[in-house]
Amino acid sequence: MNALDSTIQECVEYLFPIFADISRNAESILTKPSSLIQYKEIIDLKWQPLQIMNISDSNLDSVTDIILNRIVSDTLMAVDEIDNQEITMTSIEKVQLCATVLDFIYYSRKSRKFPESWKASFFRLFSEVLDILNWPSNIAEFFSYPESRIDWLKSNPTAEEEYNGISSLISYKNPLSEYLRHWNELLSTLEKNTTFNTPAHYKMKFRLEKFISNLLPIYEESNFNRSAQISQRQDSSNPWNKTKNNTRPTTSPEILTEDYLYLYNKLLTNPILFTFNTFQTKRDAERAVGVLLDAILDAEDAFYKQARFQHKNMSIINEKLNQNYQADFTVIPKSQPSYLNDCSTFQSSEEQLWSSIVRFYENNDHIPRPTTLAFATKNPTVLYDQLLKTNNDMYRKQFVLQILFVSQLLEKLIESEEIRKFYKLTKEKEGGKSIIDINKLEESNLRKLASIYTHVCKNRIATFYQTRDATFSNIFKQLLEDNNNYMLAKINNFKYFQNFKVPEQNKIMEIDLNFKKFGFIKLGNKQIDNVWKIRTGLDCIVDQSRNPDDIFKDLKEEYENQNKPNSNGKDEIVHQWQILRSIRSQYLSEFGKYNELSGIGGLFKDKNLSDIESRRIALRSKYTSLANQPHKDLLQKARQYMEERETLKRKREEEADESQNKKVQVEVTDSGSIVDQPKENVETDSINIENKNDIEVQYKVETI
Repeated sequence: MNALDSTIQECVEYLFPIFADISRNAESILTKPSSLIQYKEIIDLKWQPLQIMNISDSNLDSVTDIILNRIVSDTLMAVDEIDNQEITMTSIEKVQLCATVLDFIYYSRKSRKFPESWKASFFRLFSEVLDILNWPSNIAEFFSYPESRIDWLKSNPTAEEEYNGISSLISYKNPLSEYLRHWNELLSTLEKNTTFNTPAHYKMKFRLEKFISNLLPIYEESNFNRSAQISQRQDSSNPWNKTKNNTRPTTSPEILTEDYLYLYNKLLTNPILFTFNTFQTKRDAERAVGVLLDAILDAEDAFYKQARFQHKNMSIINEKLNQNYQADFTVIPKSQPSYLNDCSTFQSSEEQLWSSIVRFYENNDHIPRPTTLAFATKNPTVLYDQLLKTNNDMYRKQFVLQILFVSQLLEKLIESEEIRKFYKLTKEKEGGKSIIDINKLEESNLRKLASIYTHVCKNRIATFYQTRDATFSNIFKQLLEDNNNYMLAKINNFKYFQNFKVPEQNKIMEIDLNFKKFGFIKLGNKQIDNVWKIRTGLDCIVDQSRNPDDIFKDLKEEYENQNKPNSNGKDEIVHQWQILRSIRSQYLSEFGKYNELSGIGGLFKDKNLSDIESRRIALRSKYTSLANQPHKDLLQKARQYMEERETLKRKREEEADESQNKKVQVEVTDSGSIVDQPKENVETDSINIENKNDIEVQYKVETI
């Protein structure tokens, strides 16, 4: 071992306990940056072994990187013990120590000879940590660190400038270019190794893809799909979805699978190459799309009919069960068919089995499992059931969305020369030598192709779902519109984002609380503007806020001593209003005792409520009598009128009786007949009775 290696090892032995102590004290270091104060002993890079070795300033940065790299590698690659330590480190402690070392690189950037080199050192050590850790468990434990420090990675490499909101990284420049290529190869390897992938693999793959995408600005070419590759890894390659039958297709599932794979290989996985292919290939694919789409839409139609039929039957049953009654299913006794009673034991055991299996898979992300959402392209029977069975429409709608997106892309390629040139150049850069220029096709063939794709998108699929499933129709229409906007932005390389700048001022302005006057506003001329020079006297106002309890106690003491409220003359009402506003927050319930007579003193009177209530009753009765007085006068006049009328009626009746009696007496005297007199008296009496009855009836009617 030479002197330099010995010095590096001494620095490792010196720094390791410090980093280990910092990582143990900072439990949240993976999700939150550590403090700069924790590195104050070693932040200046003037370590004793380096000073003894007399390392030159030009070599200080590289030697520091070697020391930190050795600390990380010794920590992660050790199996049992680390530097002869008696206590072994767990996996989480190891990744915490790596996070501590990476934080030190960021905080010590100002102490370097070349401060801008810290970013290259950070990426180098970070990539080495990802390569050493086990995939996916240990990387998942560590990956919270880069997700929480992504602003550091996107910031400028200079030590003075901070992150301004725009990433400074470029895909084809250091320090990212080398590691970006390496991470893409890692993702490609993981994508191909689908047989042994577990849910933990896919979760970690998504986190890494999202992290890489966030590192680059949105207008970076590496951050969007220029070649328009769609569903290139659609099949899961899962052993559960494979079949050993390689003969010529004869059954319906095999024929459907052959048509689907033809579209999958010719159209869905690479629509750009399909667009610039021969016209005959397009015609063959169009026929396959038509046949397969007919079968898919027929199955969808049966699916919606079945749903409507079941809903209709349920409505009819509910109507029969609850005829002329409001449906209340809470009181209907639950009845179970006989066949369910017979197989209840089997159902309970099956439910327990599947619940235990689901629970087992939920608790174990590191075990391979069947990928139920993937198309079983290696098993015709399963693929046939996925696409044509009416109990599930998820796979059919997935295929419909694929056809819609590809058809929209092909239509734009045929109609827009700008889009066509963009994708053609992109494909030629990737090595597409066998591309046929679409401009060589006849105009009639171009119109046929455009009409085919328009017919598939707008006529067949859109019309079908518009009447059967409006929700799904609105969803894919919005998706197609968003996809079109994204395509146009991609062709322009997201130019409207290239000039986007984040405001430099990230801190909130502090407000001067001592400001006590309005700003100067020009009013028209200098003489009127002199109004602003007049002193307002606002600075002389003393703002004292008192506690409502103290105010209430002072008022109570003043009432007990004087037994009357203070009188301030004409401003008494204003003064009382100010007092009530001051104590309103805590003594609002006492305001019922206040009135215009007692004033503030009413708040402290014990019998004040009863006095107020009695006075209110007296006032109420007084106002009631005043309101009823006109009615009483009218009633009195009506009674007097009825009495006078009754008196007049009796007087007339008496006069009529007297005149009748006199008339009868005269007639008796003249005739001298004694026999006829009783009969005439009877008739007279009956006439008098009838007249009297008529008068009484007329009186009653007039009275009513």
